Amino acid sequence: MARPIIKLGGITNIQRLTLTYHKAGVRNIVVITGFEDPEIKAELTGKGVIFLQLADYEDPELMESFRIGLNYLRGRCDRVFLTPVNAPLYKHSTLEAMMATAGDIVIPSFGGRSGHPILVSDALAPEVVAHQGPDGLAGFIRTTTADRRWIDVNDAGVRFTVHDMSDAQRLLPAADDSLIQASCSLSIRKARTVFDARTHLLLKLIDETHSVSGACRSMSLSLTRAWRMINDLEADLGFLVVNRSQGGHRGGKTHVSDEGRRLIAAFDAYNERVLGAVNAGFQEFWDSLSPMMVKPDAPRR
Repeated sequence: MARPIIKLGGITNIQRLTLTYHKAGVRNIVVITGFEDPEIKAELTGKGVIFLQLADYEDPELMESFRIGLNYLRGRCDRVFLTPVNAPLYKHSTLEAMMATAGDIVIPSFGGRSGHPILVSDALAPEVVAHQGPDGLAGFIRTTTADRRWIDVNDAGVRFTVHDMSDAQRLLPAADDSLIQASCSLSIRKARTVFDARTHLLLKLIDETHSVSGACRSMSLSLTRAWRMINDLEADLGFLVVNRSQGGHRGGKTHVSDEGRRLIAAFDAYNERVLGAVNAGFQEFWDSLSPMMVKPDAPRR
């Protein structure tokens, strides 16, 4: 049973995982939701996360969530991390070490035992999705002939799940410390906000789905609010960002215009530059504080 909204160290599992992936530089985050869909969206709306919902969530199978996520991300990423929400205490440094390791499948291990998350090549995704054997993803990894790599990491969190709560208090301090990061959200504004991360995600999802309502479902946004954002953006910029078509018996579709695609690409590039500068400046700032920090076991004056 997935437990996305129970709290460890004051934040929910799903928030903790999102922060960990953001710190590692992973931006395309897809959350597969079930019966706690409203609560999860309340936690993560506005964080750039894409939501997809299991059709059958009364008796959920983890492998089915992985299939949904892999099918959605096909062609959008070179490799994809697969992680259950019940394993929230590994560190961003583990993700970075995994991304630096070549292989169709990369698996972290601690103390000689495999853990989470699993990094899978996009090219291998169709085989993972089609796998119907026993033991889900573990069964696929055990039987595949793909290039598998195990890497040892100094991170006991890869072995932790919320079913082993006796270990939580021991692992939480290091996990919390590893989350430290600058929080930055880029927006372009004049008298009102012209363009921001949420508008950017809306346009990207419209470009993928050719549907405003489909985009809204994936980012927990009302249809009325979405059209207001689009209309305000076009009024501020002076050009169309989407091309509307009338319905007919098959329903209408909405396509992002060529100018809208150039806007998305330009914002992507600008945002990466800003985040790079923010992260570099933050590291210098944080390192300057290190000599003054009181360690947990040090006496306070």
